[in-house]
Amino acid sequence: MSALDRHDRFLLIPAKPAPNGDLHIGHLGGPYLRQDMLRRHYLSRGASVTVVGGTDPVDSFIALRAAQDGRDPGEVAADHFERIRTDFAACDIVFDAFIDPLSPHWRDRYSASFDEVLARADASGRLRSDTVPFPFRGDGGPAASGAWLCGACPDCGAGVAGYFCEDCGAHFEPSEVREPRPRFPGRDLVFLAEPDYFFDIADPGALLASLARLGVPGDLRAVVARQFRAGRTRVRLSEPSEWGVPLEPGSRRRYFGHGLLYGYCRLLGDLYRDLSGDPVHPFDAGSPVTAVNLFGIDNTVSHLVNIQAVGEETEGWKGFDAFVVNRFLLLEGSKISTSARHLVRARDLVGRCGMESDGVRFALAATSPTRAEVDLRADDVVRVHNDVLLARVCRAMTQVAEEIQGTPAAGATAEVTARFEEVFARVCEGHRFAVYDPAEQVANVLEWLAARPPAGDPGGQGWLKALALLLYPITPRLAVWAWRSAGGDGDPAYAAYRWPTEPRRHAPPPVPAPVAAARIRTAIPVVAA
Repeated sequence: MSALDRHDRFLLIPAKPAPNGDLHIGHLGGPYLRQDMLRRHYLSRGASVTVVGGTDPVDSFIALRAAQDGRDPGEVAADHFERIRTDFAACDIVFDAFIDPLSPHWRDRYSASFDEVLARADASGRLRSDTVPFPFRGDGGPAASGAWLCGACPDCGAGVAGYFCEDCGAHFEPSEVREPRPRFPGRDLVFLAEPDYFFDIADPGALLASLARLGVPGDLRAVVARQFRAGRTRVRLSEPSEWGVPLEPGSRRRYFGHGLLYGYCRLLGDLYRDLSGDPVHPFDAGSPVTAVNLFGIDNTVSHLVNIQAVGEETEGWKGFDAFVVNRFLLLEGSKISTSARHLVRARDLVGRCGMESDGVRFALAATSPTRAEVDLRADDVVRVHNDVLLARVCRAMTQVAEEIQGTPAAGATAEVTARFEEVFARVCEGHRFAVYDPAEQVANVLEWLAARPPAGDPGGQGWLKALALLLYPITPRLAVWAWRSAGGDGDPAYAAYRWPTEPRRHAPPPVPAPVAAARIRTAIPVVAA
């Protein structure tokens, strides 16, 4: 069914970016473009959609960045929170609320959300206190937590910084790291017995079965299954660290952010209630709200295990109802990395590179890493942007908009409507969360171009309104222009598609200028310089 209504409620919560650097092309091409495309699609069909999120300011890489820059970690996190918000806005990525949980307004509620997880886990019999080996600097220095611990993955042997492996997806205890060493050379490392809290997963098989019912891809469920086969059936909830939120005032024991992501989601669920007025918490059992989590494949265990296990095994709570996962986006043959400074920042894409928001969005949607890793190259961006978006989509859109000017108010013809309903039914099917692929939505737009009626055909107006609906999730500025050129009001809406409207000239078309590969390449080493 294409039409929805306000009783169809969706809450979208993407992965929380670590505020140790600016938003980059990998972030945009990963969960955040997907989040915004899904939001716009479901809004255009009449549903209630709320998007809330925030940064992850207790990630150890914030403290590492602060040490490298000679700054306070809190200052680094606050500064990059503002920069990330600006980057989202530059690419028309819309949040109903995006928070810095360490800001004065949120800090107490953030800490309380972690306290609540520990208390409810304890009441459900899932909380365990255990004394386990943890790495410290051998000179009596601080704990080598997170990014301060380097070595090799115990499962696949790849290099790691912290307790998880981006290559194979494994999460493990610090004591499992092979060839452990501190981040900075010339320092010794010792493992000392340290008490910490853990969440015991009672039924790993039930969690795997739940993920299968939710449509999580088999290869991601295989990562979770390997985790459980290795005996890793508990979630670390605390760790000794110099940075983060302490369990008690003055304590070196801090809440472990990766393990307590569900608590952060509960906080964002409270924010959803504040915004929507909904009396039921979206993560309480029985909530009618469809809660959707979007993340990159490197966060598989953090989200499918750490979040979902706590939600599903704590009495009265629930986890997410759907997941949207992207694979890695490489850049010119290498992994995109903030710490290694191999990236193109979002602000450079819409500034230094000469691109505009719609052009960035279309190029990243068309090259989306949904089912496999994608190596994005500057030449690919130029080809999609100039040869597809400008030469095909924008040309057809502006030509038809000009052709229909001066024609009387009319609704879509029966022939155009029938063709559009067939295409839009596939579009709606493709927006099911478990199968969502932005590149397929670009393909639907290109298919619709082939259905363009000849000049003077009475179907031109309905064709342009349909194009606006298909484009709206991908290139919202172009879509709104096309919709209003065909006589529509506001933003593209499926319910208003058949309404008779009179075409009008209202503004110059916001067609982006052509881009050059050389300008994109010059942005890659900017941060590393």
